[in-house]
Amino acid sequence: MRKVEIQIKNLPKTIYRLMKWHFFYYFFKKTSPVICVFYITDKCLMRCKMCNLWKSGKNDTLSLDLFKKTIKDLSRSCCYVTFSGGEPLLVEDIIERIVYSKKYIPHIHLVSNGYLLDEEMAKKLAATGIDEISISIDGPREIHDKIRGVERAFEKAIEAVNNLKKYAPKTNIVVNTSIAPWNIDSLPEFIDFIESLEVKQQFQPICNIFESGEFNDYTQSIIEYQKIEKLIIKIISKKHIVNSKYFIFKMIDYFGNQKQFSPLREEICNLPSFYVEVKPNGMFYSCGIVFNKGKAFSLSDGLKKTMRGGEFKQNQLELKRCKLCNKGMYVCYIEPRIAFPVFNFLKYKILGIKLSRNFLKHGD
Repeated sequence: MRKVEIQIKNLPKTIYRLMKWHFFYYFFKKTSPVICVFYITDKCLMRCKMCNLWKSGKNDTLSLDLFKKTIKDLSRSCCYVTFSGGEPLLVEDIIERIVYSKKYIPHIHLVSNGYLLDEEMAKKLAATGIDEISISIDGPREIHDKIRGVERAFEKAIEAVNNLKKYAPKTNIVVNTSIAPWNIDSLPEFIDFIESLEVKQQFQPICNIFESGEFNDYTQSIIEYQKIEKLIIKIISKKHIVNSKYFIFKMIDYFGNQKQFSPLREEICNLPSFYVEVKPNGMFYSCGIVFNKGKAFSLSDGLKKTMRGGEFKQNQLELKRCKLCNKGMYVCYIEPRIAFPVFNFLKYKILGIKLSRNFLKHGD
């Protein structure tokens, strides 16, 4: 959940649900999911160097029946659903799932490596009314193909972007790009290239994620300050970047002093109060899938019913003191905390503007 471009027709429903969440949370201490991330399948055709999911041998895909049951449970509160994986386009009935979700959820987002997003798939996705699609591209051809471990990965990703532009013109397109030692030198020029495609771009600082139990040359995140400073100057000069300014400037702290890194100026994390994650095996979490942590609950018991239970509520309370975000600057955890609740949005929006001004003043 970033600077989400919500279609006008979805605004009334979204605003109503957000207002209802604030009312019940602050007056009655009741929580409900506003954001849900479906890691819909473990299947993936990439062999990414910074991800161990493909090495795990897991092959689960969330069943259609359980998926629909969960969407119905989310339908009264949720504003934003993301399909991720693995590779969501490997799920044979992914179109049916998106169409079903659009009946109940205002904003639907899908993350893909783009390899399967040909002309036919772009047309099918456009017909679902999906709001946003992210394509992962980590740099120019030689870097992207090497990191993804598959030939023509870059070519296919660019084709996917162009297919969406042509056949799904109403869908917001975002290019997701990692920031790491192995691509940092190419990123200033690469930013200009993505801008020339007339699509949005989002950055994810590299960290030890996606169930990776070990650090390697592709997950370490030590980068010279001068290189990060140069990149930040480039990023804040561009209007097509969707990361919040506060997030952008916290990257300086993240890469510069990880032992002291803290993503937000607050001790208590509100994310578990409005966020849930679903795994392909039918389990869901308040938070923590990315870091392979957190307590798992079964969807077969019903998401709504389980969230009303004492065990789930106790887990939410425990996670309020969680510090997992300090281990990696994961965009899908930190950006929602910056944008929500409304008090955080106002606080970090203003802080982001101040950081931007101070940084530019220092640069002069």
